[in-house]
Amino acid sequence: MDDLAGVQRYASDMRVVEYLTFGPNNESDSVEFLRRCQIDRAAQPRQDHAFAIVRQADSELVGSCGLHLRPWRKRTH
Repeated sequence: MDDLAGVQRYASDMRVVEYLTFGPNNESDSVEFLRRCQIDRAAQPRQDHAFAIVRQADSELVGSCGLHLRPWRKRTH
C-alpha cells in the first residue's frame, strides 16, 4: 500500500479530521481504509469511488474525497 504513509499523515491529524466523520486514525484504521478502497475498486458495478487529493507543488497526498453512487428513489412526499 504505497499511500499508507500519506493517508496516515492527514487522517491522524486532529486539525484535519476535527469536523469529519472519522479520525483521528491510527495506522490500522488507515490500512482498513485503503483495503476498503481496493475492494470498492473491484466491485461490479462500482458504486464507491475514492479520490486522492494531491498537492500539485510537491505531489504530496494531503487528503481524499469520495463519490458514492446510490440508486435514485422517487419520493412520494
